[in-house]
Amino acid sequence: MVVEIIGRGNVNVVKAHLDAAFVTKMGLLTKPYEYVFCKAIKRIQNGKAIPKFMMDAVMDKDNNSIIEIVYSYNIPENIRSYKGTVLFWRGSNEQYPRKSVALLKKYLPAIIDVEIEYMGHGQYLHEHSDEYAGKLIEYLQS
Repeated sequence: MVVEIIGRGNVNVVKAHLDAAFVTKMGLLTKPYEYVFCKAIKRIQNGKAIPKFMMDAVMDKDNNSIIEIVYSYNIPENIRSYKGTVLFWRGSNEQYPRKSVALLKKYLPAIIDVEIEYMGHGQYLHEHSDEYAGKLIEYLQS
């Protein structure tokens, strides 16, 4: 959402934080992920868990604390005119956020890429929330 907002150029912010944003296209995996996502939503609505192997494949190993949307996205060309700083956090084993930050660097060369070792970004948020908040506040106040 932040990528879209700053890409439109309608909001003037000096700093932005991206927590493992998905902005890369899934290619041939789009339809299978769409199908799996719809099935996962149905399972959640029926009070059933999503199988661990599926969560591990999409959200990083043992990152069971959150369920996020995976979709295709086009980065707005106007994002190149954004003058603020962007902090991008991602887990070390998360392949799509890794691809996303590489793609975003083409539009925002000064993006600050922070890799969180041995966990997913959501896992970091939920299991180390005090540290997460402290580092985010430090960035926003710098």
